[in-house]
Amino acid sequence: MIQRLSLIVIFMAMSPLPFVVPARADFTEVAGEARVDDGGLGAGVACGDYDGDGHLDIYVSRSGWGEFIDDLDTLYHNNGDGTFTKEGKFKHAEMGFDPVFVDYDNDGDLDLCLCTNQGVFLHRNQGGGIFREVREEAGLRRGGFIYTPAFGDYDKDGHLDIYLGISGQNSFYRSNRDGTFSDVTQEAGVGGHRNSFSVHFFDYDNDGDLDIYVLNGGGRFIGADNRDLLYRNNGDGTFTEIGQKAEVNHMGDGRCVISGDYDNDGDLDLFVGGDGYTALYRNNNDGTFTDVTKEAGLNKSTQVEAACFGDYDNDGYLDLYVSRWWGVNSLYHNNGDGTFKDEAKKNGVVIEGLRSTGTILFDYDNDGDLDIFVATYGGTQKLYRNNGTNHHWLQVKLEGVKSNRDGIGARVQVELGELKMMREISSGSFRVHPGFIAHFGMADHEKADKVEVYWPSGEVDVLYDIPADQLITIKEGETDSSVQPHDKRYAVWGKIKRNQLLQNYPNPFNPETWIPYRLAQSGEVKIQVFNMRGQLVRDLSPGYQPAGSYLNRCRAAYWDGRNEVGERVSSGTYFYRLQTNGFIATRRMVIVK
Repeated sequence: MIQRLSLIVIFMAMSPLPFVVPARADFTEVAGEARVDDGGLGAGVACGDYDGDGHLDIYVSRSGWGEFIDDLDTLYHNNGDGTFTKEGKFKHAEMGFDPVFVDYDNDGDLDLCLCTNQGVFLHRNQGGGIFREVREEAGLRRGGFIYTPAFGDYDKDGHLDIYLGISGQNSFYRSNRDGTFSDVTQEAGVGGHRNSFSVHFFDYDNDGDLDIYVLNGGGRFIGADNRDLLYRNNGDGTFTEIGQKAEVNHMGDGRCVISGDYDNDGDLDLFVGGDGYTALYRNNNDGTFTDVTKEAGLNKSTQVEAACFGDYDNDGYLDLYVSRWWGVNSLYHNNGDGTFKDEAKKNGVVIEGLRSTGTILFDYDNDGDLDIFVATYGGTQKLYRNNGTNHHWLQVKLEGVKSNRDGIGARVQVELGELKMMREISSGSFRVHPGFIAHFGMADHEKADKVEVYWPSGEVDVLYDIPADQLITIKEGETDSSVQPHDKRYAVWGKIKRNQLLQNYPNPFNPETWIPYRLAQSGEVKIQVFNMRGQLVRDLSPGYQPAGSYLNRCRAAYWDGRNEVGERVSSGTYFYRLQTNGFIATRRMVIVK
């Protein structure tokens, strides 16, 4: 007897679902249960997977003086079960300002750079959780008050260079490609006597090389002009300062600068903040910016200490978290029309009565939505777990080959129909270093039509029809071998919120393909392939399976393009169906011969 699948069921499964307004994300404060609720004089925050186990770890720099004289920087190792363990405490100087995880030597693991009131310290990752301090041998001998490091490959030679924001003469170091650096401040034309709290590499003019924004503060204390600076990369090893021409040369006591494409128009906009002011500069895509702070609803004028872009509700638009030295922190929801609304109170992330410093938006529990970590000065740290929405998402991790290993300076673009989103991989900014995973909210879209990566080397990788709700790694120049989802990341930790049947890969295919899926609970699993007439072609049912992610080629359902009697099927359209615990989903796939 031929088993048939009703075409009515097929067409119902393939037709658009009724529009449902998703529940807005909310958060739960879990610093205590996660064991990261330490106190002290917190400063900068960085995250990164320093031991390569698939879980994001946290580093917090601190100042140690007064009643906190014994305060130490802390490295928190992510245990993969919602908790962290203090793996090490570091004491380099009286005041720690800013840390960043970065693979400066391109050896495949994250090293650690720290800025303090006694210079910069560079720790090389030796593996096994061991770091070795190498600043002297690396040639980074600059002392004094160094506030922040920015890493970027300004000359596109595949090795990361360093710009240091300093109280005094800033310094710019070019990588010698052997783990050492040379001071090129004067020849590059990026010096000057400043009090630079924040520096940031970004490609503001979309010409393929990294420019530098320098945010200055406290000029009244050192008798210097403290206007902010924008250095345009000339492509020949030198820079030209164009802050006034670009209309971003604000004069004030600045603290933070970040970039992001908040309006999804394909270029990087700027958010800057400091003592008594904030500014949102919209990129006009002609070498200039327009101050749209007031019309965007971001003109809350209390001291901004740090800020971070991220799509916390996965609706496809970058939101903004702002930590403040005085006043109440803000979580600005992007309304998708150029405006923002502060929804910190509604989402349960209000911090009041504490001086907030560094902050990051990152996915510490690997469940596909962005959580919030905040350091405080004199209070306890905060970790807000995102409880999620029913929106889809995609995360992209890069591995450079010709370009630097972290992919810093690369652009990742995701297309969902008419919506295009762009992220530029960055080492972050003052007190804000959220790592190198590009996160995209995808709203109701179950797949990305196209994912493009524009590498600093000039290489371009393109992928099509990528299923949502996964992390993928794209290795430079090897697109075909790197589109498999990361099973280890989402099967180990992170609550699977619903059963899902994802798009097969590759598709179209010949002769074989893999069918990925997720199970929210354990049970009997049936996976079957049908032809256009609804006739059963092949039964791939694995039987009983535990809850988890079945995404990569080791775990996903496999079809070799043959029917039940071992004959190769003809080219054309086929349907595959997943049934488990009352859940039924159907998708279409195509064989091309």
